[in-house]
Amino acid sequence: QVERYVRDLRSQVDAEGVAIDRAMRSGMVGVALIGLACVAVALLGMRFVNRTVRSLGGITGAMTRLASGDVEQSTPEVARRDELGALARAFEVFRENAREMRRLSGNLQEQTDLLATVFDSIRDGLSVFDGRGRLLAWNRPSAAILALPAEMLQHGMSLDAVQALIPSHSIDGAGPADALGALGQLNSQRQREGCRFELTLTDGRVVEFLSNPMPGGGFVTLYRDLSDRRRVEQQLRQAQK
Repeated sequence: QVERYVRDLRSQVDAEGVAIDRAMRSGMVGVALIGLACVAVALLGMRFVNRTVRSLGGITGAMTRLASGDVEQSTPEVARRDELGALARAFEVFRENAREMRRLSGNLQEQTDLLATVFDSIRDGLSVFDGRGRLLAWNRPSAAILALPAEMLQHGMSLDAVQALIPSHSIDGAGPADALGALGQLNSQRQREGCRFELTLTDGRVVEFLSNPMPGGGFVTLYRDLSDRRRVEQQLRQAQK
């Protein structure tokens, strides 16, 4: 009975050992499979991260080049359907806007240069005042026609300050004492409607003022020296007499 009991117990232990060994081998296989799966996931993750980093680096480089003024570059990764693709397409819009702004800026600069050339090539004087009576722009003949040193005219000067520097003698035939008051009335009128008047300077020259209001406020004035015309008219009258 003891031998039978020992034999049965040994058989049971051997069977349990075989089962344990089988379970251990299965567990090792499962662990190995899990490990291989983790390695595969890690490799795929590294590949995805590397691709994402390269894509992000390409977009960042394109943004850096755009910030330095390169608007003719191509935008990478615009075909992607993820967040990086959306970022690349948004950057593409910014690049096109920057290109359009550069084109408009170039056209504006060309127009500005042309306007400045025309502005300075006019033989008559020309000045622009805003709605608050501040000097915005003027050409070089303006100071000479008004008998003013060129360095005395400054951007932002008030209309009263500019007129106080003009060595005027009379306006439209009025005496010197009435010239300042007449100019004050005309200054208000020039903001609303076109007007013309003549100013006689202390050196005897006659300057014609032609003012027209601007739609956004302020006015433009053209200065013309009529001294030669007045001299010719006087000579003509003398000849007629």
